[in-house]
Amino acid sequence: MATAEKRSGNYSTRVSLTNPDTGTRIQKRVTARTKRDLDAAVAQLKTAWNTGTYFEPNNTPLGEYVSEWATHAGGKPITQLNRNVAIRLHIAPSALGKMPLGRVRPLHVQQFVNALTPNLAPSSARQVYSILRYSLNRAVALGMMASSPCINIELPRLSSARVKAWDDEQTRRFIHGVDDEPFRAFWIVAVTVGLRRGELHGLRWRDVDLERGTVTIRRTLTRLTDGTWIIGDSGKSDAAHRTVRLPRIAIDALIAHRSGQVARRNELHVWSFDDAVFDRGDGAHLTDATRLQRQYRRIVDRLDLPDITVHGLRHTAATNALRVGVPVHAVARMLGHADASVTLRTYSHVLVDLESESVDRIDALFVTKLAVVVTNS
Repeated sequence: MATAEKRSGNYSTRVSLTNPDTGTRIQKRVTARTKRDLDAAVAQLKTAWNTGTYFEPNNTPLGEYVSEWATHAGGKPITQLNRNVAIRLHIAPSALGKMPLGRVRPLHVQQFVNALTPNLAPSSARQVYSILRYSLNRAVALGMMASSPCINIELPRLSSARVKAWDDEQTRRFIHGVDDEPFRAFWIVAVTVGLRRGELHGLRWRDVDLERGTVTIRRTLTRLTDGTWIIGDSGKSDAAHRTVRLPRIAIDALIAHRSGQVARRNELHVWSFDDAVFDRGDGAHLTDATRLQRQYRRIVDRLDLPDITVHGLRHTAATNALRVGVPVHAVARMLGHADASVTLRTYSHVLVDLESESVDRIDALFVTKLAVVVTNS
């Protein structure tokens, strides 16, 4: 048993060790809450020292390390933006963020995740944790930590709440209701194909093939933390880079939109050659999200439609596609989901409803057949 002295409610002792390279003796202080824990910690230190697995505790604050790691982590602009926001708002100012790297244990990480849960959606809390895990894995690789404390961490369950979307009748009402709107094509493509808002904003005419009726998603418009807007590679994953077929109504809307845009260009002396499909009036990409948001709210109020967000148009496109029998994997590709399991989870309630309808159709089919057989006999 180690000779312990009590300090501020904890037990502490010095352990003498021999440097294997120089033969000199050094001392390390070990502190624990109880004498039993102190004995275990001393034994662990001696074992690690003798086997060459001892790591000098790193006193760099975790938040400081993660912030520095983020500056070199790379990734797409949207990835960097989300990462920096998560670190600035959640990781760096937390109690965990102020702890020295060498003292972080799984319990501390679990407490951090638990504190996130009341304030963030489960998916957002998981994203913050993922950033923490990747950064600490790198710390281990760099020899700053002996092992990662992100092990056996219980994460919040993903929500299975139904997404808000319009049915086919409400969708038709919206489509007919935007006939005289300046961004009619924007709204029709959004509600029929389900492109993300950033993808619509970043769309160029060279990515649209009106003869074949396709649109290729290569870029997305992203707002950085300094308030500037940039056009970067498409979205969250490789699946976001995709070619999507357009319904006839979307093709016709884009043809009309392009004709109006050409007429405007011919009237102006100055025109930006961004090749933007949806421009701000002078050919440059439309970056004023507030302008479109106000227009959208006015349209929904005027048509007396259920209150869904602009992102809800994407859910509406997916829901309607599933209801008319488009396979799940095709809907996943249309939306740019990296995995069809994301589509299945997000729209599980729609698939359950369709399953019930399928059973009813099967019943109707065989009941009808049986009635015909009985009648003929």
